[in-house]
Amino acid sequence: MIMGNTNFCKISIITICYNCAEELERTIKSVLLQSYTNIEYIVVDGGSNDATSDVIKKYANAITLWVSEPDNGIYNAMNKGIRMMSGDWVNFMNAGDVFHDNNVISRFVETIGNKNNIVLAYGKTLSIEKGVKSEYKTYPLSTITYRTPFCHQSVFIKNLGKEIMYDEQYRIVADYALFYNLYYKYGADSFLQMEFVVAEYDITDGLSKNPKFKYEQQRERLNIRSRHKDLRWYYEVIKYFVKVLWLGAQL
Repeated sequence: MIMGNTNFCKISIITICYNCAEELERTIKSVLLQSYTNIEYIVVDGGSNDATSDVIKKYANAITLWVSEPDNGIYNAMNKGIRMMSGDWVNFMNAGDVFHDNNVISRFVETIGNKNNIVLAYGKTLSIEKGVKSEYKTYPLSTITYRTPFCHQSVFIKNLGKEIMYDEQYRIVADYALFYNLYYKYGADSFLQMEFVVAEYDITDGLSKNPKFKYEQQRERLNIRSRHKDLRWYYEVIKYFVKVLWLGAQL
């Protein structure tokens, strides 16, 4: 049970959305039902032209801050949210995704306690595809040197100011770039794995369904990892270019 004096910790929840009224309402309800009370809720809409703005206005009294205007992609929208936030920690729960239950934030605050060295905490995730839920695989933290070991929606990041801004040169894996840089700057001991489910993440229409996504994602990851080259990086660079050349020959 959460002790009352932990409630000083302000948690910022940021939701990014665009033309997704039904999905957004589900996410908003998930945030507003959290038992923890010191939550700052920010919604960043990319200038939707459907009923999304109506949903935001419906819950406007419970949303701390919101904006609806065109952006330059998801990470640009996320950075807008970061500039608006004032919490001690931030979680991105984007439209269509939800907290696993009403006590997730309370459990996070209890788990983090007075661990002042922690800059990032992550929990488990349930993925949802066409209504079917399954556990999203979490990999050992050491694999962060070449992949993202956990799901973005199940991550809480300490407010480190500009250090937690997303690098917008990356269209697909700027989140990986952020986690990678924090890991190498602060070390493995600054990452905390939590043994409970944080989020339910809908992957039904994710970018991974697009075959072009795989190679663009690989290219971006290789660029990020070039800051700390190892034998695996050199091997994957060669493998990547062989595949790209082979695919080009098939066109």
